Amino acid sequence: MVLSRLGRSGARDERGAVAVVMALLLTVFVIMVALVIDLGIARDTRRQSQNAADASALAAANTLYPFAACPTGGAKPCIADAVAAVKSYALTNFDVSAAAWGSCTATMPSGYVAMGGTTCIAFNSATNPTKVWVKVPTKNVDTAFAGIIGRSQIAVGSQAEAEEMARKQRFYLLIGGVVAAILVLFFLIRWLIS
Repeated sequence: MVLSRLGRSGARDERGAVAVVMALLLTVFVIMVALVIDLGIARDTRRQSQNAADASALAAANTLYPFAACPTGGAKPCIADAVAAVKSYALTNFDVSAAAWGSCTATMPSGYVAMGGTTCIAFNSATNPTKVWVKVPTKNVDTAFAGIIGRSQIAVGSQAEAEEMARKQRFYLLIGGVVAAILVLFFLIRWLIS
């Protein structure tokens, strides 16, 4: 009888302790899931922004020295057309408005010259450019859950650089493509005849 009495009075009452621990762990888990969702959305938007920057820079580089005359009728290099290509591709791929380009500011790489009324589109020369650098204007991605920790938006932006392919390289690439097409047709016809 004495032992059972000591055992009961010396034991602590731990009923409900598991519920408190589970409530704390569940709260931490929900916050972590919410942050993963917000950061995933921001990461996807960053990927779209980088795709737009890459496409815009490549389009500008390909527009600088076309085989024929400049689309707007100016003299080569077609800088105005390249700037228009940047803005067009950014609009198509990342919904960047003309107003966003006007308010876009960036630190260009050294040796580059800003064109198109913004520091976010730059060429390595004002008279004979071969490279183009593009920074897509920053967009703020609204967060659904990070507001809990005081973060209602995440800023997302990206940049890219492209180099114009020399005429000689483009000519060889074109000739190579034509030769490949002729060979494919030759073997296709030969296969159909046999």
